Amino acid sequence: MKSPFEMSPSLWIMRVAWLAVPFTTGELLASALDSYTSPFRTSCAIGLWIIWGTTAVAAMIARPFTLGFVRIWMPAGLAAAIWALIETQSSDRLSGTEPTSFLIAISLAVTTLAAVSSLVPSIGTVFINNQNTDLEKRLLLRPPAAVAFVLVPLVWAVIVAGAISGYLLLAAQRWVIGAVVLVAGIAIVAHGYRSLLILAKRWAVFVPAGLVLHDPLTLGDEAILLPKSAIMSLQIIPASARRQEVARRIFNKKSQPSNGPQLNQSMSDLCAGSLGAAVELRLHEPARVPRLRKPPELATTIRFTPTSTHTFTQEALARDIVSFT
Repeated sequence: MKSPFEMSPSLWIMRVAWLAVPFTTGELLASALDSYTSPFRTSCAIGLWIIWGTTAVAAMIARPFTLGFVRIWMPAGLAAAIWALIETQSSDRLSGTEPTSFLIAISLAVTTLAAVSSLVPSIGTVFINNQNTDLEKRLLLRPPAAVAFVLVPLVWAVIVAGAISGYLLLAAQRWVIGAVVLVAGIAIVAHGYRSLLILAKRWAVFVPAGLVLHDPLTLGDEAILLPKSAIMSLQIIPASARRQEVARRIFNKKSQPSNGPQLNQSMSDLCAGSLGAAVELRLHEPARVPRLRKPPELATTIRFTPTSTHTFTQEALARDIVSFT
């Protein structure tokens, strides 16, 4: 029986869809650029081929470092197709150069398929495990809701704009401002990409000894090793139950005195405001849980949110780590 980590039809869907982009969306983009000058069109074509080629290589390599690259440029491909559609519909052009409805539909379908499949959790699982042996399996943790729906889209837009703005200005022969924007864009892209890589390094890691939690957002630079002998049970907390708990905390919030650093001996919540079902791990003895910019905690229960609780459950059962309640 194959491990859940090895089953990812989304990976091949993503790869095939991206490889098909030049043959389906290329004509639409060419039509959108038809009204621009020849040097600008040539520069754009070169840039598009470079982005497509490097993203295709990144999709084939499948490493933690290339995960962010794929999740930046495949959605950018969809954005480019939408721009091309708007451009072709809003500009005056000869009817013979207008893209057909079939071309528009297939272009949007292929780029949407590539973009959506690049964002599914199983893709992240494959990328962060591609260099690992069967002894170690990683599963990404779900990002906080505010990060996933607000910060990540903003950082994505800044990265894409920073990467292409300077190049487009140079292609339009705006040499001085283009050079300045290009240099600034490189710095912006580097900083933004490093920020996104943090999300690709938030893992629950299955190892022969038990389970390791590695999360720079909640634990800082430290990780938690939980041996099999320390784990008593593991329970799945549905999203509805988590919402009810949040509501109860809002209406029944109790003030707690703070007299310097204290160790919490109950539950350590590492969900970081993420949505969806959570895994609640119960221990035989209190474990020290480091916290980012907070005092450490002593907890007999640790809660976190893997991107797929089903995959996490299957792997934990296969390794005889815990029993589920």
